[in-house]
Amino acid sequence: MHVFTIGSSVSENQGQILCKEFGFSDHRHVSISSDSLVPELEKEIEAKLQEFSDVGSDLLLILDLCAWGFQPRGSYASKSGSESGANLNTAARRILDVVETQCDAMPILVSLSCEDCDSLNARIGSMPNDFDAVIIEMKAKTLARDAEDNLQLMPEDVRLLNRKIRSNFAVLFLDPSSRNDFQLAKRKTLELLGGASGDSPVRDSFICGDLIQHFCYQSGKDDTERPPRLTIFFNGAIDPAIAKGRPVFQRTSWWSEIYGAKISIPDPTLSKDDTLTTGWAQGSNEHWGIAIQAGVCQGAIEFWRNKIGLSYEEVEVQMFGTSAGGFQALMAGAFVNPRRVIVNNAQFDWLKAMGRTAVKKTLELAYSNRTQDGNIREKWQWRVVVPEFYKRVRFAPPIEYYLNLSSSQDRVSQWPELEKFMFNGPGRSYGKGFKLFAYEDPISGHSPLGKEPTIQLLNSSIQDLP
Repeated sequence: MHVFTIGSSVSENQGQILCKEFGFSDHRHVSISSDSLVPELEKEIEAKLQEFSDVGSDLLLILDLCAWGFQPRGSYASKSGSESGANLNTAARRILDVVETQCDAMPILVSLSCEDCDSLNARIGSMPNDFDAVIIEMKAKTLARDAEDNLQLMPEDVRLLNRKIRSNFAVLFLDPSSRNDFQLAKRKTLELLGGASGDSPVRDSFICGDLIQHFCYQSGKDDTERPPRLTIFFNGAIDPAIAKGRPVFQRTSWWSEIYGAKISIPDPTLSKDDTLTTGWAQGSNEHWGIAIQAGVCQGAIEFWRNKIGLSYEEVEVQMFGTSAGGFQALMAGAFVNPRRVIVNNAQFDWLKAMGRTAVKKTLELAYSNRTQDGNIREKWQWRVVVPEFYKRVRFAPPIEYYLNLSSSQDRVSQWPELEKFMFNGPGRSYGKGFKLFAYEDPISGHSPLGKEPTIQLLNSSIQDLP
């Protein structure tokens, strides 16, 4: 993986940090300053892109749109101050044209944006599907006239930038098919929610390859004394005899008692076999269900934020799941950077789950075409074990883990995986925070907490975790 940054020294520093932390091959940078001439920038960027093309490596492009706060000169020079915004857009669009024509495809394009960049964001959104664009909007109200000062004077925004880039990096480590599924799920969710009206729950679905992804969404009434909140629910095991092939949205009957907006995202694996109790969102041989669920999460978050008109920093996103649903919440949480992921008796390694029939069926559905890869655990460890996925993407969301010590399968088979990662492994360095809440209930065992304590947890205030 090669990193190419275009913009101010802030984006250049980010490129250097990413190469060091993620072990990327190398980093190249094109600087923009108040003395930049757009035609010369185009030539320099074309040359750098050709170098990447010659080595034939994957490319991560970070385009710092905040850095376009310079006065373009040459053929794009502004004739008056009032025209500067339009000319800035023209200059940046020309650079995007160079990127699009010079690159056949890239894993991800990260755009560092601000409120003056709406038309440029639309231009990025219109790029071909081969470009997996992620627009990271900064809090800056206007573009600085000097690119070097744009973020340098706002250290809190630099820290925010660090978090936002890393929260989008899980997409980088997906195979091309899963990246496409993530983007498709995000687009479909935005389209379907955008076409709904009223405050009643929206139940809808879309097809992604050979899987069907269902979801149920309901907007919520916000409280002026607390930040708006979106809670994302994931199913644990279901009863196929009761479901009879229909989608199940667990805990939706509780929604009237839970603060904020809600969305439930069932396991798409079950659309392949209506006798399954769970498939840990492993999907099928061709399509990884976790990537699809994460795309739904991202689409729902964007729809919800746009509807209430607030930035990511002004709202709260939390995710919740128990057992297999906890596994799904923990995995999807690495894609969307929630304020917290609440899990109860979650599975961190689904191959060790007690439901052996579900494990066997999941292996047949999602890995039967991959027997040539040898041992599934060795080849696909990062899809099987939550901490292994966090190691791969070098990011872990804030986790609140509720563990029943009376459940031997959770205490002995599952908990040690996370304990080793969070307390003795890399989770100490790039985890966003972790807190264990242990309790003893011999009667419930692996079964989750009841309705009242769960609702209390979901309505509780969100504190930064140690």
